Amino acid sequence: MPVSEEELEKLVAEMVARAQAEVPADAGLEVLAALTALRRALLAVEARAIYAARADGYHWARIGAALGLSGQGAGRRARQLHQLVDPALNPATGRPHRRGHYRRHRRRNP
Repeated sequence: MPVSEEELEKLVAEMVARAQAEVPADAGLEVLAALTALRRALLAVEARAIYAARADGYHWARIGAALGLSGQGAGRRARQLHQLVDPALNPATGRPHRRGHYRRHRRRNP
């Protein structure tokens, strides 16, 4: 379900206000856990936004400008995010990573 720009601005303002609030002494670990979950969620949103922009036909340079990066930096960021969001897939091929490197053992002449 798409979020309107106004709703997004409201959510961001609310998160900033909460982030600037003082952390109670007994809630430090809960706040850290919540921040970690929020960071992962934001990275997932960023990854989906990058892939949506690419699907819409935008070039890496344009995406990079929106992220404050170069085009090459945006591509690198997309690959990093892809591995964070879906580590089971190889970003180069889109297929699962090999779980092990298996070599055939050559029989030596006896």
